[in-house]
Amino acid sequence: MAIDSSVAYNLHNKYILASVGRVTWLKDYETFIKSIAIVKKEIPDVVGLIVGGVREDKSDYYQSLKKLTTDLGIENSIIFTGSQTKISEIYFLSDIVVNASLKMGNVGRTIVEALALNTPVIATTYDGLNNIVIDDVNGAIINVKDKEGLAQKIIKVKNQNFNSIIDTIPKEFTLDSMVENTVRVYTELCKDK
Repeated sequence: MAIDSSVAYNLHNKYILASVGRVTWLKDYETFIKSIAIVKKEIPDVVGLIVGGVREDKSDYYQSLKKLTTDLGIENSIIFTGSQTKISEIYFLSDIVVNASLKMGNVGRTIVEALALNTPVIATTYDGLNNIVIDDVNGAIINVKDKEGLAQKIIKVKNQNFNSIIDTIPKEFTLDSMVENTVRVYTELCKDK
């Protein structure tokens, strides 16, 4: 099933936070869910989309996330969409994309894709990374497993006006750069023949 519009999940007039990726503990959906419970006190119309499939060996983890939403009383504010084919629609209809991953940091494809649709991103990072997400420029940086920090950043980003988020994407992530690099590889290979 794919999301055709905000109507599919009754998202009209909601403040939409999306986290995209397969359902696994590495994505730290617990922190995402717990932060939404905190944010809901200030932004009552907040809705969190968890967009990703659940492998059979992750079904217990998925059920624990569902239970967490119930325990926190926000089961109607968290939507597990399953795998989706129209990810660009999700980025476009989202007010913020959140990547709370425990390992990857903030150089993932989902981050670049969201920024390309002018959607601010809140993401984790690690020492030594050349971050794509920059505080107060195109989103915010968070620490891993920090539900309070994530909640504060969500509220802060909601109240900011960002200009031309797409322009903050480094050149190496643009289509032109990828085409140039591909042509360069083919040119080098043809020279060797």
